[in-house]
Amino acid sequence: MCAILQSQSALSFLDAHTINGVIYETFQEAAITLGLFADQNEAQYAIQKAINTLATPQQLRQLFVHLLVNDCILAPIDIWTSYQQHMAHNFTLQFNLNTVLGLNHALEELNKSLKEHGKSLSFYELPDPLTFTGVMGA
Repeated sequence: MCAILQSQSALSFLDAHTINGVIYETFQEAAITLGLFADQNEAQYAIQKAINTLATPQQLRQLFVHLLVNDCILAPIDIWTSYQQHMAHNFTLQFNLNTVLGLNHALEELNKSLKEHGKSLSFYELPDPLTFTGVMGA
């Protein structure tokens, strides 16, 4: 939507979705129709911009979910692999720099958010969170 608003004015969300009288389902489709996106790296640019503007890990995860459910990411695993440390940073700190636990909790939160949209990590071919089981002493 940001790219659309930088190229033309809109009085409503519907206006931003409408190009030459055609209402597009997503901002991404509308922006592509306007020729604003020359390649498929827009999701990566959006996440990198969020990181550069000091978005919190929770905000990054929310952005990632938004980009996923709006079909803005062609290769979700590539984005996850590139930015997983940023998306899990608060959890990694919470677990004394244990990146395995940090990433796992980030995946759990992503999966929970995706379920609110009727999706899951596996739908996007992303890794499922690990299940940790305690071992009881004899």
